[in-house]
Order: sequence, then structure tokens, then C-alpha cells
Amino acid sequence: MFNALVVNKDEDGKTSSGVSQVTLEDLPDGEVVVAVEYSTVNWKDGLCLGAGGGLVRNYPHVPGVDFSGTVESSDDPRYNEGDKVILTGWRVGEAYWGGYAQKARVKADWLVPLPAGITTKQAMAVGTAGFSAMLAIQALEDHGLKQEHGPVLGKLLTDLLLEICGEKIEGCGKVSIVGMGGEIEHAQAMTHTLHFGNQFREAVNAKSYLAFTNTRGGAGTSLMIPLMHKDDGGM
Repeated sequence: MFNALVVNKDEDGKTSSGVSQVTLEDLPDGEVVVAVEYSTVNWKDGLCLGAGGGLVRNYPHVPGVDFSGTVESSDDPRYNEGDKVILTGWRVGEAYWGGYAQKARVKADWLVPLPAGITTKQAMAVGTAGFSAMLAIQALEDHGLKQEHGPVLGKLLTDLLLEICGEKIEGCGKVSIVGMGGEIEHAQAMTHTLHFGNQFREAVNAKSYLAFTNTRGGAGTSLMIPLMHKDDGGM
């Protein structure tokens, strides 16, 4: 028996969560059992734990979109007992049980060996969000973007929005869209940057931060974009 943070939903659609004891037999199918050492707190985990269950497809459910730890057993030749591993992505913590447990059983294809020179704790200090942001930055650098270009791109985007909207901007928000096979964190790494957000707020004399939301869906899904009045100082 070991501990896991388990989310349940009753017949009325009300969700509840708490630390429960589970067994290896309770874990989903997979080739590798990992003793989880660290995980992170991601916005997706908040959705899974919040009212209504958010991204959860089946109950009971264990959130945790990533984890690092040590292999306890493996039916895949790529991993052996004692190996240090990391998991990010693959919809773990959403559609599949995740890292908010002392043990996890997952597909071997979802794991990567812990890189030399970092600990399992350091890997999760970066986490899925940080890793995705790094991938986005590396892709931009591969296309010739340099750090000093950030403020220039932010100003170009801000000027373009002002040209389109004129001087009648009363509220502000933001949205980024990725393809069906993309990672939303890649787009967020761009829209969250201070080089864009701060420049836009200053340009329209806004007090509020740019409101945003995260929506996941198939082709044709309606997107709700939250807006805040530019004079709203927030909380």
C-alpha cells in the first residue's frame, strides 16, 4: 500500500479529493513502475482538482502532469531497477494517472532518462511548464531569434494591435492557439512574456494584467476569451 492524491466524482457530479492508500493493482497498465520522488503543480492539476474535475476523463483519478523518480520494476529493456527517470506530457495527470502518488505505472515510451548533472528535484524545479518554455525558446533560436529581439517583437505586436484597434481599446485579454498535436505551453511561453504584456499595458495606459484562460478542444471548439477593463487594477 502507498499514498496517492485521489480525485473522485459522485453521482451528482460533485468532485472530492484526498490522500488515500492504493495498491499496485490499482495502478493503470504500463511497462514501468516508478517510485515517484518529485512532481510539480501545474494549471492542469488545478483543473483536475477543481469543481467539476476539469480535464479528468475517468474516475477515480490521480493528478500530476509530471514526475521524476526511480524505476522500481520494468518490463521494457530500456529501463532497469534503480534508473532515474523523468516524465512530462503524454496527457499524464489528465487522461492517465499522474505523479501525485508515491508510485506510478506508465508506458516506457513516456519516460526519459534523467540527464547527467541534475537531480530529480532539479528536474521538477523546471517541470513541464519550464521544459516546454525552453523548447519554444530553442525553436525560436534555431530560426535566428536572439534574446535582444524580444522587446522588438513585443513592440511590433503591440503597434500592430494598436493600428488595428485604434484608440478605442477599453479592455484587454490574450489568446494563443496551437494545432491539434501541439503543446499549449509552447504558445503560452510567448504570450506570457513581459516583453509583450508590459508593453501592451503601457501603450493603452492599462492598470490590469492581460486576462487569459486555457481551453482545450477539437476542431471547431468555441473559445471564450476573458477581457478585463484596462482601468481595472485587479486584486
